[in-house]
Amino acid sequence: MKQLFFAFFLLASFRLAAQPGTTATFTWNFDSFPVPVGLAKIYRDTVENPDCIWQIGAPQKPVLDSARSPVNVIITDTVNSYPPNDTSSFIIMQIVDYGWYTPAPIDVPPHLAGFYYVDSDTLTDYGTIEISADSGQTWINVLTDTQYNFFPQCGNCNFKKPVLTGSSGAWKLFIISFRDFAMNNPIDPGDTVYLRFRFISDSTQTNRDGLMYDDFYMRDVWLGIPDPGKVQALTLWPNPATDLVNLETEPGDLVAVYRDGKRIVTGIAKESTTSFSIRTWIPGTYLIVTRGKNGSTRSAQLIVEQSK
Repeated sequence: MKQLFFAFFLLASFRLAAQPGTTATFTWNFDSFPVPVGLAKIYRDTVENPDCIWQIGAPQKPVLDSARSPVNVIITDTVNSYPPNDTSSFIIMQIVDYGWYTPAPIDVPPHLAGFYYVDSDTLTDYGTIEISADSGQTWINVLTDTQYNFFPQCGNCNFKKPVLTGSSGAWKLFIISFRDFAMNNPIDPGDTVYLRFRFISDSTQTNRDGLMYDDFYMRDVWLGIPDPGKVQALTLWPNPATDLVNLETEPGDLVAVYRDGKRIVTGIAKESTTSFSIRTWIPGTYLIVTRGKNGSTRSAQLIVEQSK
């Protein structure tokens, strides 16, 4: 049987609210450029437009005059009205260390939430939000796309589609679900997802304030410790082990290892048998969990012994 050594990704410690079996989240309140948050950052796209008008700072305009949570926002210029014939963008780049695995519950999928305030000429000047999972080669406009359901409705959820044109009159909440997108575009640990926020104006000078965002919130779905009543047995050998361990897997399975209730490593299986070294692991009992792309979960305990 063909074997492939399996490279684990060490878990980073930047995550907030990270507990086994739940999700991990992080937020931005826009202090400066770039804004690193663990494996994510926000930056202005000065390649597309060297004179990009997006700025981080305290808004000082007639309508867009205050942040939702003091003091800073990201805005189409903190002082001046937006110019005509302009397309400016900022981008969130996230290295997805846990992966967007599906099927996630429809009410708690990977998602992005935040608040926006818009003051623009209706329809002719507007904002867009786009996603790319192929390093920006293709972009999908989440506001107009009909292939994926970025704003599902269910009994326990209410994903909110932003209206990024005209006058919102106040801060408005938006919530974008990536569940359907991830089901058709699997996002593995280590993959990079890009979110592009644009503001586009036509040839008419309107002297309007533009668009600003505040309080972004990103949720990643991760593989938690499973309910024993809902999983199948995972085949692994030898067990106990001191050196090399083999797992029966399917290509694309997410594999996670827990010790004392804490997830310590994760990675993606490439073959039907996954092999990895435990030579440097502390002796003790570990929980090995795999999750397939169809949502099936398997688990087994691994006993690591001191090598002689």
